[in-house]
Amino acid sequence: AAITAQRSGTMVAFLGIFGWGLFASTLVPALAVGLNWQGATRAGAIASIATGLIVTLGLETAAYSKVFTFPAGVTASAVAMVSSFLVFFIVSWLTRRHAHAELDPDVKLVMEI
Repeated sequence: AAITAQRSGTMVAFLGIFGWGLFASTLVPALAVGLNWQGATRAGAIASIATGLIVTLGLETAAYSKVFTFPAGVTASAVAMVSSFLVFFIVSWLTRRHAHAELDPDVKLVMEI
């Protein structure tokens, strides 16, 4: 890591942005929605995490290699997080039949508080 930091300052910045963007786009939707919405499903969380990973990896790499540029104020991580949220809601909605039945009674009780 020290050698990489000394050779290329932009690589360190890219890895930092990529790391935080990956964290935000994969875990934030699954944790924020999954722990607070009774309609959330396991399939929705898995699809959301996979979408966040793939979109972040693709867009950050394309932006770093100057293949694609975003408009001012728009970041690859933000696009990935929005797409991850959308996929979470859509997949959970499509697989909602089993969502409430899968919850433990203790979890249902906590979510109702």
